[in-house]
Formats: sequence, C-alpha cells, structure tokens
Amino acid sequence: MGDSNVRSVYQEDGGVAIGSLWRRILFSLRFRDSEILFTGALSKESRVLYNRNVRRAFAQVAPFLIYDAETYPVLIDGRIKWLQDAFTWSERYPYSKPFDTADSTLAIFRGVNYVRNSVKGVADAYTGKMEFYVVDDKDPIIRTWMKIFPGLFRDRGGISEELWQHIRYPEDFFEVQTAVYTTYHMTDTNTYYNREDVWEVTPVGRERRIQPNYVTMKLWGERSPEFAIIVPYMPLGRDNLIGWMAGRCDPQNYGELLVYQFPKQKLIYGPGQVEALIDQNPEISAQLSLWSQRGSDVIRGDLLVVPIGKSLLYVQPLYLKAEKGELPELKRVIVSTGGRVAWADNFGSALEKLMGQKMTLSTGTKTESVAAAPVAGSSEGGADTDIKALASEAQELYNAAQNAQRNGDWAGYGEKIGQLGEVLGRMRELTD
Repeated sequence: MGDSNVRSVYQEDGGVAIGSLWRRILFSLRFRDSEILFTGALSKESRVLYNRNVRRAFAQVAPFLIYDAETYPVLIDGRIKWLQDAFTWSERYPYSKPFDTADSTLAIFRGVNYVRNSVKGVADAYTGKMEFYVVDDKDPIIRTWMKIFPGLFRDRGGISEELWQHIRYPEDFFEVQTAVYTTYHMTDTNTYYNREDVWEVTPVGRERRIQPNYVTMKLWGERSPEFAIIVPYMPLGRDNLIGWMAGRCDPQNYGELLVYQFPKQKLIYGPGQVEALIDQNPEISAQLSLWSQRGSDVIRGDLLVVPIGKSLLYVQPLYLKAEKGELPELKRVIVSTGGRVAWADNFGSALEKLMGQKMTLSTGTKTESVAAAPVAGSSEGGADTDIKALASEAQELYNAAQNAQRNGDWAGYGEKIGQLGEVLGRMRELTD
C-alpha cells in the first residue's frame, strides 16, 4: 500500500490447521513442497487453504450433481460470495429423449434425459465455507439426495432476500432448454413427425455461435424492467427471425420462460440479416475498413434482439483493440429497427440518430393513458359505426404515441401504435 507492504492476519477458521510438525510433514508430501517443512513463517495458529477452484470444490463435496460452467461472484454484506448453479439429472427417465449436442460447452448434459436446476451453491471467498440450497423441492431426485445427506442441503428459506436479488437463471440450463424447444415447440403431430417447423439458434454456415445474453429490459405487459436471459430463434436453414425466448431471473418471476412467436407471413429480420444491413451501411463500412487498416482489431459484440412494445430493437456494441494491446475499448453502439441502421458513441446518441429526434432514456417515464376504442359490435353510443368518432380517437392515440416516443417510453409507444392500428382497421372496414 503506497511505498510499503502491509501484512494482514487471517482471522477466520477456514482451511486446515498446519501448526504441528506432523501436519507439516503430511502437507509437504501432499503438495511436494519441502519449504512447508522448513519455513519459519508458520506458527501454531497457521492454517492452509487449498482446493480454491470454486466449481471443483463444489464437485468434490457433491459429485452426484452437474454444475454450470459459469460461477459468478456477488457482494453481500461486505463479503464476496460465489454462486454456483447445480442440477439433478438422470439418464433413465421414461419416454424421454436423451439430449445430444455437438456443442462442447454442453457436453456435460450429453445423454441426459432429465435435468432440473434444483440447487444453488454459495461459497464464501474468504473462508471457503460452502452451502447448498434446494430451490426446487418438488424435484424427486433432490428429495432423495436430501434424505441420504440430511446435513448437506438447506431449505430455500435460508437464502436471504439480498442474496436472492443476485440469483440468475443458469446459462447452460437455458441453452439446453432452447435447444430442445427448437423441435418440441411443435404441438401438431403431423408437423412434428415431418419436422416441418424446426427452429435453430445459430444458422448453418454462421461463423459465430449465437449465445444467450443477460439483459435488463421491460417485457411485454410488465410495468418495470427486469433481469432476463434472452436468445433469438430462426427457421431451420433460414436467417429471418421466427421466435424469441427469455428466462426470467427476478425473484418474483424466477424460472419462468417466456416465448414470443413471430408471424410466418411477414419478414422479421434475424441477427444475420441485420448484420448484413450494418455491413451495407456506407458510413459504418468505410469506418470499419479505416480502423482495420490502422493496425487495430475491430471486435463486434453480440447482436441483441430486444422487443420494445410490439416492435424490435437490434443493438450491437463495437469494440476497438490495438494489435499490441490487450484492453478493448467500446467505440460505437449500433442500433437498428425497421431496416434502418444508425450508430454513435453511446446507446442514447445512437437511438436519437435512428429515430431522428431527441430521446429521454428513462425506465420510469409514464404517459397519459387514452381509452381504447370500443370493439366492433359494442353498444356504447354506436362509436364503432361513427367515422368521426374513430378519427378523433385515432388522433388522440397518435398524439399519445408521439408523447411516449419523445419521453423514451417505448413500451407505451408500441402499445399506442397497436391501438391506433386497430382503430384504422375498423375505419377501413366501415369505408369499405
């Protein structure tokens, strides 16, 4: 610290005592290090901490579980805690197809035909103490393991409210579900048997695999933003968008899966098609070529497909890294919607450029509500047959949509535009 070293003393009971001569001999043999035996730095209170790889430590305590590849740290009450997702599994579930994949990251699930995210592991980074919390007590396999090792597992109620705020839907588990759903979203027997509507996450021939991404966003019909993991779907062998899935992470909705399915009769741009639009943009293409010629590496981040109201916003970060450097820097944010592409130094400026007007980026903005038009056949004053009344209502909805757009409330904007479309449709029916 500064110009001098600061020594500290370990003040917890983690690890194993190493103070006695006999233990020094044993640990010297264990680690093949004679310095442990002859050093003068050890005392009777000294302790040794090993097995510091968190995922490996969990696997040694409960080797009968499958563990997510991603272990992440959180800060709770001034202490660092490592969170680890664990899964119960089986290869013998009746009438269930074994999972098969060529993806090496999901190889741990290969051959498994039953898997549930029933356990959350928590490890203290300072003491090494591990705790296993059962978050799905309806799982018969974890109930059996709880009977075999009653002192190992804890009830879900032991997780503090603060810790629950940091728990997220596991990425590996989500990828398995998205892979299975590419086929099992078909509910018609003939369609499923003939494989007429198979989806895929990464189209064949694409260099980069499309991976799920964690985002904070406002889902359709919700009042406030939430943390979720998302992934897009394309029809097999095609690049247009056909579906979109989100795994919800917030405590009140944890574990719920939400799927948007897009109409087949309309062209909805997929990630590959939007990236092609980006490459065709003269300004972006010229600048990328210039950066590449100057000895810099251009790194294109994952293209996020974010539903906003009843429309889609595509967002891609752009990083620049010097050939001799190891620290990429965010240089541009690319946004796209409706076939239009824009970019700027940050997300807000890019969105302003895309929409052609000033934006106020706020998740808490509210707009004045406008009553929806009566449905056809209603008897409320015959408004559904009055062209003038529908025209007046259409104008009010248009004004409300413009206000929502100026305030950056894209969910409200999409809702008003949707209502406006319904009113215009009824006006067209009446005029016909």
